Amino acid sequence: MHIFRDRPLALGACVMALTAVLAQAAPGRLRLVLSALCLLSSMICVTVGLLKKRLGRIASVCTLCLISAAVAWLGSWFFFSCRTGIFSERVGEELTVEGYVAERLNAAPHQSRFRVELSEIDGERSSGRVLLECDYLSSLQPGEVFRLTGRVRAPENTAAYPEETVLYADGYIGILCCEDSRSCTVYPEPVQTVELLLKKWNLRLCDRLQAVIGGEAGALAGALLLGNRSMLSDDTVLSFRRAGISHILALSGLHVSVLIGVLELLLRLLGLPRRLRAFLIPPAALFYFGLTGCAPSTFRAVVMTCVLYLGLLFLEQYDSFTALCAALMLLLTVTPYAVLDVSLWLSFTAASAIVLFMPAATGLFSGQRWKYRPRWISRLLRTLVTALAVGLFSNAAILPLLALFFGSSSVFSVPATLLLSPLLTLTLVLPALVLLFPAFPPAVFLAENSLRLMLAVAGWFSGIPNGTVLLDGWLQTVLLLLLALSLILCAVLRLRRRGWLMLPLALSVVVLAAGSADVLPRGKGICVTYLREEENEALLLSYWKNAVAVDFSDGSVSIGQSLREALTSARCTELRELVFTHYHSKMSYLIASLSADTQIFALRLPDPINEKEQAIAARLEQEAGLHGIPVIYGGGALALPGAELLACRRTDTEAVEVPVLLMLRINRQIVTYLGAGAVQSDWADIAQNAVLSSDVLIFGRHGTQPGTQPLSLRLPEHAELLLFGCRELMNALPAVPESAQILQEVEYHRFFLK
Repeated sequence: MHIFRDRPLALGACVMALTAVLAQAAPGRLRLVLSALCLLSSMICVTVGLLKKRLGRIASVCTLCLISAAVAWLGSWFFFSCRTGIFSERVGEELTVEGYVAERLNAAPHQSRFRVELSEIDGERSSGRVLLECDYLSSLQPGEVFRLTGRVRAPENTAAYPEETVLYADGYIGILCCEDSRSCTVYPEPVQTVELLLKKWNLRLCDRLQAVIGGEAGALAGALLLGNRSMLSDDTVLSFRRAGISHILALSGLHVSVLIGVLELLLRLLGLPRRLRAFLIPPAALFYFGLTGCAPSTFRAVVMTCVLYLGLLFLEQYDSFTALCAALMLLLTVTPYAVLDVSLWLSFTAASAIVLFMPAATGLFSGQRWKYRPRWISRLLRTLVTALAVGLFSNAAILPLLALFFGSSSVFSVPATLLLSPLLTLTLVLPALVLLFPAFPPAVFLAENSLRLMLAVAGWFSGIPNGTVLLDGWLQTVLLLLLALSLILCAVLRLRRRGWLMLPLALSVVVLAAGSADVLPRGKGICVTYLREEENEALLLSYWKNAVAVDFSDGSVSIGQSLREALTSARCTELRELVFTHYHSKMSYLIASLSADTQIFALRLPDPINEKEQAIAARLEQEAGLHGIPVIYGGGALALPGAELLACRRTDTEAVEVPVLLMLRINRQIVTYLGAGAVQSDWADIAQNAVLSSDVLIFGRHGTQPGTQPLSLRLPEHAELLLFGCRELMNALPAVPESAQILQEVEYHRFFLK
């Protein structure tokens, strides 16, 4: 194979990666048995070679591959069978643990979450990283040693958030829930570890950048230079993700190469010889790796940098792909759970594509056609085409992974990356100067404005409608399989013509074009999805890629999760309007929860009818303003063709669950929602006219639950659909039209209105 010729370490790393993927899904005993078989086979290969007095090339490569596979099987068995088994086998039981807090994590308003390192479980010495959830506001700080009693919780896996996979990918072996603060004892002497010390330095440096630069620009400087994204707002993270440039926020080879290049330039200006520079840079790169949080993408770049400079130090030849595979092998050996980390595979796949396929781009400048051009034009064109080729090849390589893990991609990834790559150099060098010279006004001014420009560019690309394409259609699946096959063949085959390397680029363009064509109308009209999570309900109206959400809940985060899943099911990537039918104090949490993953273009609120609702409306306006969401009051045309909000009524009451009546006109059909409290006797006269004019009736659970007495509400004979969120309402009605479709105790239902 072409890419593995004279690269035995690269072949061993690829075998190890493939084995690690298979091993994480295999049973525990099978992992141990296969590890022993691989070790035994490698010993046989070595023994046969020694008997022949010569260990040949094929035998050496086979031995390396077998040992790599054995290490992958053994590491997977040790983590997924031994370490995680301590908690997975004791779900629901109480454990008394001792350890120290490594990091405070984001949590709900009345909850605290921590990453803790355990040293003792039920009196026995044991180590492991655990997610600690306290059902109260805890004052634990990083470095504090504690002892508490908690209950083991099983991970809650959903289609949108596989909690078990995410936790294992970060090295957690389990989840421990503590319900009573009195069961937690904090020892007076905190611990001091290298990790905690580096994290404190990282926070101090980020605080200094925030104090000098300020605002979201200061938070972005900390994310780009120091890898600390805790200060970034959810809107900034969402903007970068929708623009397809989330990789800019993740420290990678581009960030490390820029900073190492600046460091080498400074050392060269100081007059240090090459060997001394090659000796000093690897320790500096390792220190930067520890300071920025030890991310897999940073690890890859730092290992490649160390291999490069150590090769220069010992006058050895440097091979980029071998260095990349050495980083992957070392990472999977030390942290076998990293095989579940999506960012690991995206980072290594993009880097491999750049390393392997970049000769195709540089070959475009060979030949006589560039000989008579002015040198500065040739150099400029070379730079532009090389940058374009880097973006195209990396994007083509990760498209199959994006479809597999996320199901979507941005069409603006390559142009946004090309536009921001030169700016990234400034946003790395200038904040570093600000840290060294905080009282130097020109550096502060340039750093602040370059960071604001990057935020503006990301926000502009994010705001373009329909910029995110879905990759889950049958045509996209076929094209993505062809794309993956072409990438593999171009990598392993010795091609006589470099033009074949353009085939993956062409297929990637076709994949994105096919996804963009999905915005064409399907001819089924507006799709209405009814959602219910216990007492919380919502409607999702979708057409093409546009969607409007109507919320009847109390602001619970669970209904937000259901709305996100319904958006994905409806093939929508953005929310044109979020409509609240009444006021509740928790609704600001729902806005924040949805805005973290979904672009919301407008918030529609009902007209306040008392002072309490006016206060909540002001709070919702403030929350919407933090996310850049304009607020609309009252009814009117919705952000869908032919959709209009006719009426939204509720009682002027102090009750927690306010009875709601909502009327929508979708083209020529009327959809009416009646909460459980809205069909009581005192609401019957108000609701009767709305009911008689409706084609679709949804009897929800929101509001006061109905009694057992019959209701005097008459239903229209022309109704097409009667949807009941609770069975009691249907039993209380005097008569139900026989021609209508009737659904009872519904939790999820979709129907189309033409």
